[in-house]
Amino acid sequence: MNSIRKKPMISAIATAAMLVSGCVSILPEGAPPAARYTMTPVTPTTDGSVVDWSLIVGDPATTRVYDTTGVAMTRGGARIEYFAGAEWADRAPSLYQFGLIQSLENSGRILGVGDRSAIPVGDIVLQTDIRALQAEYIGSTRVVRASVFARLTDGKGTVYAAHLFDNIEDVSRDDVDTVLAAFDRALQAQFGEIVVWVLENGEIATQAK
Repeated sequence: MNSIRKKPMISAIATAAMLVSGCVSILPEGAPPAARYTMTPVTPTTDGSVVDWSLIVGDPATTRVYDTTGVAMTRGGARIEYFAGAEWADRAPSLYQFGLIQSLENSGRILGVGDRSAIPVGDIVLQTDIRALQAEYIGSTRVVRASVFARLTDGKGTVYAAHLFDNIEDVSRDDVDTVLAAFDRALQAQFGEIVVWVLENGEIATQAK
């Protein structure tokens, strides 16, 4: 009697195994994860000694177009798209702020520099507005653009200096790695220019106080 009762159970287990096996084999393969990219800081060479003032690098201001991990691209007009096979490793403004802070640190001339959590109270505040951080495919032109407006202030409304940094790099081939390499060149050039500008104008601002 016992052997007769076990046969249906064995058959049911075998059938279930076949069904599970069949289900696994027909599941679609998942899409590969998007490649993630960061923003590389620079080590600028500047003349002069260590400054005696501290610098707060504020959170970059921008619109939701760029406040994302998506890598933006435009074909002209007001339409913005995002590359399907790539994304920033963090929100673009956060990566930009981190790359800028590291570049300022790497200059070796500002010992007190960081965001507000690292430098709660500083002598000067660097404020940035990200106006464009995108690839531009317009006609036969293929470039990436990093356009950022920077201000040096006392954090209370007084502006010591302001400047628009607009860095453009050509995109030689239409693939994601080439586009992101162009972004890296544009951003490294911009980080270097901002470091020099901050050091020059920071000294002027503090001497005038």
